[in-house]
Amino acid sequence: EYLTARITFLQGLFNWLASVALQNLIPREGEGHAARRMNLFIASSLTTIIIAMLSFYNRHMTFYDNYAHMLWTYTGVVFRRYIWNWPIKPLTYVLVPGLLMSCYLGYSACTAPPELEEEDA
Repeated sequence: EYLTARITFLQGLFNWLASVALQNLIPREGEGHAARRMNLFIASSLTTIIIAMLSFYNRHMTFYDNYAHMLWTYTGVVFRRYIWNWPIKPLTYVLVPGLLMSCYLGYSACTAPPELEEEDA
């Protein structure tokens, strides 16, 4: 029962995150350049989060003593899985470009000059 609830919850969460990402990816009528950049950043970030969740989900969903223990374990797992791991896992090849693209889109969306929005009006 617990495993079924966990799997169906995560499947629903993935579907919802993907639908929100797609909703932000589709251009809207009358959308300015700055708003478009922000929507692309949001869509890219949500897609990267989904990939990260899928790659982490496999064997690390256990109970921890406290929050600090969970964070310490998470830090160790991330280090061993993504930095100190050879050969590199296939999802890492997808996760790294997605993470870099999300960082770039976030930076360009947050540093967009206000003149871009005024040109669209």
